[in-house]
Amino acid sequence: MFKVTPLTQRRLDNFRANRRGYWSFWIFLVFFVLTGAAEFISNDKPILVVYNKQIYTPVFVSYPETAFGGEFETEANYRDKFVSDLINKKGWMLWPPIHYSYNTINYALPVPAPAPPSIEKVTHEVSKWILWPEERLSSPHAVKLPGTNLAPSTSA
Repeated sequence: MFKVTPLTQRRLDNFRANRRGYWSFWIFLVFFVLTGAAEFISNDKPILVVYNKQIYTPVFVSYPETAFGGEFETEANYRDKFVSDLINKKGWMLWPPIHYSYNTINYALPVPAPAPPSIEKVTHEVSKWILWPEERLSSPHAVKLPGTNLAPSTSA
């Protein structure tokens, strides 16, 4: 590959000897690589759409709604029920684990904006992963998680 000089080898050995710095480097490197895959972890567009036996990749390319049988030439809103029904009639979608992006707008607010905090602001998928301690279940925003026997407290 490349030749390492004795001075560079000594510097690398000194770096490896500093255990905190060495492990911090590897932890930082893992997080850095994971951020490269952030679009595949949390996004409001599907990773893959198969429609009429054709493959679409909305994460990389913007497709108009008309490509899926819609009416508008603008970019498809895949979270819209109309568009998702069109796609699901003749195909399927592969979604990331979290169906929200950093700039996703929730048009189905229960109250006028600015809305107070709600469980909907924490993504639905992430909220299933959160294990709430029993004392937090007295919160008005607490929810019963699927697969748990914890229920919200009725006392105020």
